[in-house]
Amino acid sequence: NPLTLARSAPEGDLKRVRWWIDCGDDVALSVGNAQLHTTLVDRQIQHEYRVRDGAHTWLYWRTGLPDALKFIAVSFNQ
Repeated sequence: NPLTLARSAPEGDLKRVRWWIDCGDDVALSVGNAQLHTTLVDRQIQHEYRVRDGAHTWLYWRTGLPDALKFIAVSFNQ
């Protein structure tokens, strides 16, 4: 569970992860993702957090892939 991990893992371990959170506002997962975002902010863990209009569908993910792939490419180069 990412939320449990964010709450309990050592800060140094969390900072080694490149966090990307992208969630549609039409799904039940948005509440847990918002809690994860808040926990990471409270623990001062750098992350990218996106909430976009939509649900957990292929159309939603297809429109988000360009930004996600850019994030992954930049992360590999760091």
